[in-house]
Amino acid sequence: SKAAFDPTDISNEVCWVGHWTKERCCQGDATTESECWEDHFSFAECCPNADCWDGRAFTYSQCCDVETHGSGGNAACWAGAYTYDHCCLAKQSAQSWVDVLTSGVDTDQFYSMDEFYTDAQYGDDFGYYSTGRVLKEDGQEGGNSAQQFAHFTTYPMALSPHFGRVVCRLLFLKWIHLEERAPFRVVEMGAGSGQLASDVQQCVRRNELGIEPRVWRRWVSAFE
Repeated sequence: SKAAFDPTDISNEVCWVGHWTKERCCQGDATTESECWEDHFSFAECCPNADCWDGRAFTYSQCCDVETHGSGGNAACWAGAYTYDHCCLAKQSAQSWVDVLTSGVDTDQFYSMDEFYTDAQYGDDFGYYSTGRVLKEDGQEGGNSAQQFAHFTTYPMALSPHFGRVVCRLLFLKWIHLEERAPFRVVEMGAGSGQLASDVQQCVRRNELGIEPRVWRRWVSAFE
């Protein structure tokens, strides 16, 4: 039988450190343990049960009150993946978009990532290694051009500097998770034009994330 898809709960990597744990902060809603949350960490982003509550018909107080509804909470709140254990105790990972997309569907009919990767590398039609051709910026194949950089574009210049800020934010969360390690060295392997590294450095040096000034000064001092 096909194994069930079980996505990794990435909140374990970026949200929890020391006495700030999922068990402490997620058993409730955004107001239950409000001291857990600040500008860079939110209940919606860190807690796998955040999708249980809509603030109106489904709330922690209405669904999880065991004194009123018994040990399993309010049975009217539960259906499918939304259970007492998941919503009230935060014991499971939230449904991802992958779960929603593939629920009840035979996934063998999809063009899988490993098939695409194989075709992209070695396929007869557009495989990078099998065709020996690369695409220039204007869409023409082969040849050399000042407009063409590297062999293929993994970082479209049109995303600069926005994608750099996304990476910058992930690096900041990792630095917090590592208890503000100093120095915090970041190396981009295969940097190409170096634009991504430049955008990330600019994000850190200019505090484009809007980090609280005292924390930002420690962050910029540690970042290398």
